[in-house]
Amino acid sequence: MIANLGFVICCLALIGLRSTPTPMLLYVMVLAQGMLGYGLTSVMGSIPAEIFEGRRHGSIFGTVMLAAILGGAAGPWITGILYDATGTYSIAFCIAAGCSLISILAIWLAAPRKVRAAAGRARKADRQKPALADRRGRLRYGSPEVGVVAEEDARAAGFELREAIE
Repeated sequence: MIANLGFVICCLALIGLRSTPTPMLLYVMVLAQGMLGYGLTSVMGSIPAEIFEGRRHGSIFGTVMLAAILGGAAGPWITGILYDATGTYSIAFCIAAGCSLISILAIWLAAPRKVRAAAGRARKADRQKPALADRRGRLRYGSPEVGVVAEEDARAAGFELREAIE
């Protein structure tokens, strides 16, 4: 979400550069895009993995990347059409900022509300809770305090899995 906010700041700085071309605004644009915006590339794979874990992650990640590539290809073309029609890039930058804001909202709404526990990170008080089975019948250990971990991770952390609810 911070990376998308970097792109919003960058687009607003680009719009401002048209009327107030100052070095400081240029630096804000470059730093926002470079330090915040392109920070997205380092987490591009982990965001879908965190939101859509499981067997279908590859398909979902492929779809996300296809959409990103299509947007990267269509963006400059549409920006050129808008510039030819209006004589300014401001409309294209506003659309880009709006898309980044929509992306922030979509990630916020889809994000898990609990941090998943890693093996060995659960508290001792949670170790006696029963296991739960997910929709595919795989065992999952779960509690409101710990979140959900796979059966192997729960066993490695020392959990006693007493029952599975199908």
